[in-house]
Amino acid sequence: MAKRKRPLTWSQKLARKVLEGFFEVCFLAMPSLRFSEKFRPDKPSVIAVFHDEMVAATGLFATQPVASIASLNHNGYAVAQVIARRAGFEMVYGSTSKGGREAFYELNDALARGKSVVFTVDGSRGPRHEMKPGALMLAKKNRVPLYLVRCVGHGIRLPTWDRFLIPLPFTRVQVRHQLIDFSRGDEKRSIKELIHYSNEQLRAMGKD
Repeated sequence: MAKRKRPLTWSQKLARKVLEGFFEVCFLAMPSLRFSEKFRPDKPSVIAVFHDEMVAATGLFATQPVASIASLNHNGYAVAQVIARRAGFEMVYGSTSKGGREAFYELNDALARGKSVVFTVDGSRGPRHEMKPGALMLAKKNRVPLYLVRCVGHGIRLPTWDRFLIPLPFTRVQVRHQLIDFSRGDEKRSIKELIHYSNEQLRAMGKD
């Protein structure tokens, strides 16, 4: 029997509103960002990005048919609301510790409906720039391409676990990506091997 969700207290509702307002400010520059290329997968794919590059990555894929996953805490809910409003993403809620299985099913369904899925692969708590297996597992199970994507630019770094980047208006963003194709041989490699390889590639692509 499914558990009933407890209604939010007034303080929890207030916390969410404050966080939404904060993330609205973080995303203000998103429409003005100047990307080195307009990257659009030619078929439903899984897209791996780092948590600190969330604003730029959201701008890169804005208005594309995309779903993404957010954690169930207040921080995750708040940023998901902003991303849904500003970029039109379909948001799914869950994490490895809570609601993960249901979220995985919803992301499978999104791929089946022709959407790509964007993962912040080191979120939601880090360690920073260390990829977790979720994106790889989803791509491998559905035999769809996995794109490792970096959005490298300048801005204000927050003192958070990921050193979250708030891009400055009109910032030039270097888009770098690499394909792992589970329909052409990469499905034979283990998840452990692919995580190691993906981490190396993502970090290398972030270097100037």
